[in-house]
Amino acid sequence: MECANISVKISSDEGLSVEMIVRRGWNVSMVLSKLSKLDLEYMEIFELFENKFFVKLKYVKSVESAKFANLESGIITALCDKGEASVSRPVILPNEVSCELGDEYAKININAKDSRGFMAYILACFERFSLRLANARIQTIKNRTRNLYLIEKDSSFEQNFALFKEYITKDEKCVE
Repeated sequence: MECANISVKISSDEGLSVEMIVRRGWNVSMVLSKLSKLDLEYMEIFELFENKFFVKLKYVKSVESAKFANLESGIITALCDKGEASVSRPVILPNEVSCELGDEYAKININAKDSRGFMAYILACFERFSLRLANARIQTIKNRTRNLYLIEKDSSFEQNFALFKEYITKDEKCVE
């Protein structure tokens, strides 16, 4: 994958807003990790065509004008980073994760206590367990996330989802 043809639009009128058009496989979780000091209010991801995705991130606060100038290049660098996002494991209880199966897609809901880096962690876990995201709607209200993900179903989805759910809901002390 070359780091070319990435579209990034940033504004900071009423809180920071980042809109990106990226190809599948680019490191959106690293972008979220780099911006995790800000409070993510809303996020939307949907597949366009030819493995391209539209990603919109809306944050509660704006960014200082001195930092704003370097933000676009920092986002592009993060998208191209092959590393794994470094974020804290959020507390997610098993009853806060549900899944409904459809013919081609599965709908995963995660309604949990919000924490910094929550979305970076979840997207990295989707990659780890080969869950292919097709669409996502994320909203944070009163320190609670209300997240809906549409995942492409394949022959290994149910097994991968079970491993994903077990992993994200494990007690932090039990993790390697």
